[in-house]
Amino acid sequence: MLLELVALGIFIATAVFNIAPERSGGTERNGGTESKVAPVRSSVTENKTAVTDWVEVYKSHQLTLYADTSSLINNGKTVKVWRLADYKVAEINGDFVYLSRKLYEEYDCNNEKYRQLYVSLYPEKMGEGKPIYSNAETYAWTPVLPNTESDAMWEIACGTS
Repeated sequence: MLLELVALGIFIATAVFNIAPERSGGTERNGGTESKVAPVRSSVTENKTAVTDWVEVYKSHQLTLYADTSSLINNGKTVKVWRLADYKVAEINGDFVYLSRKLYEEYDCNNEKYRQLYVSLYPEKMGEGKPIYSNAETYAWTPVLPNTESDAMWEIACGTS
């Protein structure tokens, strides 16, 4: 119970203040080579006090990917942004079954790489419902590969077309 409260506190801090703790860790792998789509605006409630503008940036037969362009934080060397993956069919990862996943990521625009700073899994679409898992571990830098989810997010974060 205490661990869940700590994780929820971290989630709320990252959602409201756009911050994430820094730690070292493993790597994240992204798959998918489906096409990117034109931005489409929609609103989703991130929590009871914040409204998030999710912009559709990528679509495949498995998922639709959104970016929260209002959460972009550019410190001159890197850009941080929220990503929401909305799955068409429930994903299973160990004991967790989820329909959506939110990630807080950092992009190194000059070196075309990124890393995950935070992840949370949700039982409902578009990040709705109580998170069933969260992790604030900072992963190792990973190259951005062409025509992937991370490529679509890198273009949003780094402003390339």
